[in-house]
Parts: sequence; C-alpha cells; structure tokens
Amino acid sequence: MSNANTVVKATSYWAQLDQVNQYSGKYQVDISNLSAAAVEALQERGIEVKNKGDERGFFVTCKSKFPIEARNAAGDSMAGVKIGNGSAITAVLSSYEWKSPQGVKGVSP
Repeated sequence: MSNANTVVKATSYWAQLDQVNQYSGKYQVDISNLSAAAVEALQERGIEVKNKGDERGFFVTCKSKFPIEARNAAGDSMAGVKIGNGSAITAVLSSYEWKSPQGVKGVSP
C-alpha cells in the first residue's frame, strides 16, 4: 500500500468541513461521483468505495477529528465558506489504517 496522496476530481456532498457532524462526532465530507480510475486507485490503497445507487455514484466518506482544509484553485484558504451538495471539487486524499477494540481492521480516507 502506497503512502502517497490520491488526487481525484469529484463532487462534494454533505460537507461539514468546519463543524462536527452530530452523528459521527467528526468533521466529514462525501467525495462522490468517483471515476473508475479513482475507484481503482482508492481500492488499491485498501479504502472501501461505496455506491448506494443515488446521485453520489461511487463515493467515500472522509472523516477527521480535525477541521478539513479547503482551498480554491489559486490555493487560497476557503475557511468558513460553505460547500454545497453537488459542488465540483478536486480532492487530495490520504489514508490511515485503524483497528477497533474488537479487533476489526480497516483503512479509511
């Protein structure tokens, strides 16, 4: 498994970049409408890619204990700017391996 970041062109859904999601207790965003190449690249890293048959197509949900940084095409911070469902984005995804107290292992974006 590579430690390099994966860059994907995608669509944003349910972006809570600077506020904690009430259900997960983390900052999160769905990176959606992933291409076949993006799906393959993420799966090679061990990341589970989902498809629930809705407008999101193939997607991953990125969660973090820390605010998720957003920047515009010029590289300027977009702190405090709300990103709506359906917004076209370029996402830079890293991943980490985890293990639950019950011994379940996984890789998350």
